[in-house]
Amino acid sequence: IRFVNEGGIRAMELDSPIILHGIPWVDLWRAQARARAVQAVNAAIAGETGRFQGYATTMRGNRRFWDVAITPVFDEEGVVQKLLAIGRDLTEVNQSAVRLKLALDAGAIAGTWVWDDNSGLVIGDARLAETLGLDTQALQQGVPVTAFYDAIDQDDRASVAEAITQAVRMGGKCDFEFRVQTPSGLRWFEGNGRCDLNDERRAIRFT
Repeated sequence: IRFVNEGGIRAMELDSPIILHGIPWVDLWRAQARARAVQAVNAAIAGETGRFQGYATTMRGNRRFWDVAITPVFDEEGVVQKLLAIGRDLTEVNQSAVRLKLALDAGAIAGTWVWDDNSGLVIGDARLAETLGLDTQALQQGVPVTAFYDAIDQDDRASVAEAITQAVRMGGKCDFEFRVQTPSGLRWFEGNGRCDLNDERRAIRFT
């Protein structure tokens, strides 16, 4: 390691970048993550971009999950002289994905869905189809958003639509509650989603 920028200093919780100077970069990683780091470095030395994901510990002992890209820096003759490593801290994203999988495995989630603004369709999994009483194959391929609203108790449709409309307008998180008539009776559900906007403030994805 010859240089660490300000972002790297903050991400690795360094008191000074000098701490890492001269240390082999792959030594920041352990076990399987180290093996993937070595492969990525070898790819960059060969003139390609190496990528991998894995856990590494900061200088203050905090375990973080990183998405890493290593790119070669060439001289005027096209020979690799240096390697540039760029890492993104995806700890929260990775932990959310783990929690979601655990909740799904435990049956604590009634289904997951994605609304695609390009097609205008809602795509959901088999759990959601069962919850809403929709055809599983149709929902997995995509159904109009009206099918989603039609499955909700009539008294809750307006509040759900308002919450979703607000999220589409402003972006960010969206929370709402609704009832669905099931074979065992009327049941309450909680919906949690997030709407991503592009640079023009237009909704591009709602999950």
